[in-house]
Amino acid sequence: MEFTNVYDDPIKAEAYAALDFPGTYALAFGDLSRLFESHITGSDALDFGCGTGRSARFLKRLGFRTTGIDISREMVAKAEALDPGGDYRLNHDGRFSSLQNLKFDLIFLA
Repeated sequence: MEFTNVYDDPIKAEAYAALDFPGTYALAFGDLSRLFESHITGSDALDFGCGTGRSARFLKRLGFRTTGIDISREMVAKAEALDPGGDYRLNHDGRFSSLQNLKFDLIFLA
């Protein structure tokens, strides 16, 4: 069976980036900053499956040096457009070779 990445689509990337759930982010992310402060001693974070970078931008606002990685070229392109200074990488080989020499204090998957 051949793998087809249904997320590698510019229309889906645009729609995903536009998703907004006003008033709910405090519920989803509210306690995370306190938990991170209590349990994370470093400042390097990986946003695994970053999509268009929403969580990566959240981590950056908390002071983390954040790298985002995703399997969708279109999602990574949209993340880079929304956050031109961000570090977003395409996991093109399934082996995470673009992360080979990096170390992370926090790996975030949401």
